[in-house]
Amino acid sequence: MITKHLVGIKMCFANFIRTYSTSCCAYKNEQKRS
Repeated sequence: MITKHLVGIKMCFANFIRTYSTSCCAYKNEQKRS
């Protein structure tokens, strides 16, 4: 039960980092264009 909960947190955290990094890259690309 506890390990399953930790895995869920890890997946959520990894997903958050992935979303953040991609949005950060997109933001930088937008700045380059303008």
